[in-house]
Amino acid sequence: MLLVLYPLAGLLAWLRGGNPYRDNLFEREARMAEIAGQGISRRSRLAGDQSTGR
Repeated sequence: MLLVLYPLAGLLAWLRGGNPYRDNLFEREARMAEIAGQGISRRSRLAGDQSTGR
């Protein structure tokens, strides 16, 4: 199913005047998930820096 939907999402982005890769819905969701994951790990590291070391 992805083999059909991914190219269609790129075509739709292109028809709307966007970039078929950058504006592809699947790629946009993947970038947002990556950014969200980096935010969680960054917060975890900051919390670890505040520990008392006991």
